[in-house]
Amino acid sequence: SQNGSVRFEAVAGRAKPGAELTVRILDGGRAAATGTVAFDGSRAWLELRVDNPRRWSPETPNLYDVEYE
Repeated sequence: SQNGSVRFEAVAGRAKPGAELTVRILDGGRAAATGTVAFDGSRAWLELRVDNPRRWSPETPNLYDVEYE
């Protein structure tokens, strides 16, 4: 089994105290990974892992969608 690791950084100019960032990685509409983290000042960092990621190649052009909230 291989895992795919993806790191996210968000910058919010006016993040309110207690504000959170939720990120979802979608594979064909299905959640492959989801995480939530609180902002530290105006920034948030999050690392997600996708189990058994489908890799992109010219023969199999697999793409994932990402949703931020």
